Amino acid sequence: MIASIRGRALAAAFVLAATALGALGSTASAATPAGPSELRQAQLAVNRYFGSMDEGRGLAFCTTAISTAAREAEGGIARCAAKMDGYVAGIRRRALPAAIADLQALFYMVSSGITTHCAGAAPCPVARYGRWAREFAAPGVTWRTGSNPRLASTVGPDVVAVVDPVRSSAAWLTLYYQAPDGRILRGSWSTAPGSWRGSVVDTHAGEPFVSDVRVLAARAMPDGSIEATVSLRVGTTPTAERFRLVHENGTLRADSWADVTSSVTA
Repeated sequence: MIASIRGRALAAAFVLAATALGALGSTASAATPAGPSELRQAQLAVNRYFGSMDEGRGLAFCTTAISTAAREAEGGIARCAAKMDGYVAGIRRRALPAAIADLQALFYMVSSGITTHCAGAAPCPVARYGRWAREFAAPGVTWRTGSNPRLASTVGPDVVAVVDPVRSSAAWLTLYYQAPDGRILRGSWSTAPGSWRGSVVDTHAGEPFVSDVRVLAARAMPDGSIEATVSLRVGTTPTAERFRLVHENGTLRADSWADVTSSVTA
């Protein structure tokens, strides 16, 4: 289950990156490389764009990050702001059931290891849970033991899951897992047969939903706009976007907005 989710996310990211870079190349003949000042302006513009989006500041996004034309295409300032206010929160809400299913699959890996090595009255040291879980790990899943949630990571199809030896015992397991939206979750469950008592919470140790935003290249267009290729991380997936930035009210603004949900909700 985990491997298939990661695989779909990575494939979506590669398609998006290829499309973005190809589109930029098709316009290169009509543009000139942007200078250092324009590169800085483009970086500030995309930082403002994704900062407002990630923080759910819909009014700021619609009035300072996108052009008037893009805002009107979204139904005007009121509809645009309402849509963007809960944009990232909505993505994370929709992605949570899949993340919980992933955590359950990880729980079974640890549980299977414990069942195999702790039959009867055999000693069952918590420090070995991660090692035993590796014997039952799905392809692409690596196990570690520790109490720091930041030990958990997901990059493309590769998952590093963590067993917390302080919070775990033969009766109760606590795991850390970085969900596709970037959050590092802590899942705790009872190991009693037939019991699903437990909880899943955000440890607030993960990266922002949109992070590592960098302008890779920018070109000044004959009409005064700037076309920029931007690399970023959406949740746990690296990807790329192409932006056309236009001058409006003294700042650069994107002339459209990108739905960056495919790598998280695929």
